[in-house]
Amino acid sequence: MKKWILAFGCFISTLMIGMAQEDTSKIYTKTFSGEGQVIKALSNDGKIYIVITVIAIILIGLFLYLFRLEKKITRLENRQ
Repeated sequence: MKKWILAFGCFISTLMIGMAQEDTSKIYTKTFSGEGQVIKALSNDGKIYIVITVIAIILIGLFLYLFRLEKKITRLENRQ
């Protein structure tokens, strides 16, 4: 249980640090022209934050599901 919490905390902190330090000009130069235009459009409209939020919510839900599943499996193993 503690391993999952530690792994989840490390993942979220790494994600937040990466988002805080990311320079968008690097993204534009690394991507193809079509992808760069999509990123520019999302960044200009402020919709990129909505996309990031939705992805974060999905990942949090996935981790919570796995955590609950692990607890149930551990409980079943202890009964046996």
